[in-house]
Amino acid sequence: MTASPRKDDLPEDLDAQSIAEDMEHGSRRPGGWTGWLIPCLAGAWSIYQLVILQLVNINSDIARTLHLMFAIALVFLSYPAIKCTKPRDTHGWLTRTLAATDRLPLLDILLALCGALAAGYYAYAYEAMSERQGMPILLDVVVGVVLLVLLLEAARRSLGPALPVIAVLFIGYCFLAGRMPSFLAMRPA
Repeated sequence: MTASPRKDDLPEDLDAQSIAEDMEHGSRRPGGWTGWLIPCLAGAWSIYQLVILQLVNINSDIARTLHLMFAIALVFLSYPAIKCTKPRDTHGWLTRTLAATDRLPLLDILLALCGALAAGYYAYAYEAMSERQGMPILLDVVVGVVLLVLLLEAARRSLGPALPVIAVLFIGYCFLAGRMPSFLAMRPA
């Protein structure tokens, strides 16, 4: 009869407490000023949700866009681009940077900023966009594509690859449905 393994013998990725903390708080715990960035942003989002929306009458589309600004920024700041389960010594510089949990890589800060700005563009240009429904300008399309790609990456980081893959398949179907066999094709609008 073999003895059950002690907690110290289990790999870190199998430790239930570690998994629960990663799911609840994200898997990144940076130090220094960046260690305060994530909790302060989360606190500002909470204040926005609880106070600002009760005091200020904001259009619901703009409120959802501002909500997305906070959410996408927090995902890029809280979750590293890749999850690394092997010791740090076996990976190259780029992999260690993308998998960093003890600091915020500049790339993730830039992605958080780009995601927040792309979402904020729709709050800023809401009036103009509602006047030109169905006729987007080039800037609307470019910002929309950037925001879509960043949303897919944020979903991959926080939820795993299943949702982004399904979303890409359905987006592809929207563009290719007219060229598919008749049993799969969509009728033109």
